Amino acid sequence: MDPKYLRKLFTKETYELPADNVPRTIGRSPEGFIILPYDDTTVSREQLQIVHMEDGIVLLTQLSQNSPTYIGTRKNPYKIQVLTSKTQEVPLGNIITMGKKQRLRLEDSISVEQQKIYEIERGRTDDTQVLKTSDVKEFNSHFQNR
Repeated sequence: MDPKYLRKLFTKETYELPADNVPRTIGRSPEGFIILPYDDTTVSREQLQIVHMEDGIVLLTQLSQNSPTYIGTRKNPYKIQVLTSKTQEVPLGNIITMGKKQRLRLEDSISVEQQKIYEIERGRTDDTQVLKTSDVKEFNSHFQNR
């Protein structure tokens, strides 16, 4: 099964969610799979747990008792409130809203440009080397011709 992706709506950061039945924590804790800003106290340190099942279904479990999590669409991001210790399926394309301003969208693919950024962030040296070399040459030639 192909991975799914979680994309932060405001920063565009993208996280690969492999279909491996492994639960991953999202919250302010530095040990989490997705680490949300520590100064955003509207989100718990361990807000929720998300798992991509081998059959392709993505499940979310609310861990926090103090800060709600919602699943919805762009038009209605607060459509379903996920209750504490309850598990809810996340449909593809839906938005997970945590606290006042943390939003993630579940996607099945990412653009070529986003894939390059993702690989650089994950330390893929072959892509990083090519991009850095070409970017530097283009940058230098642009300013040398002025």
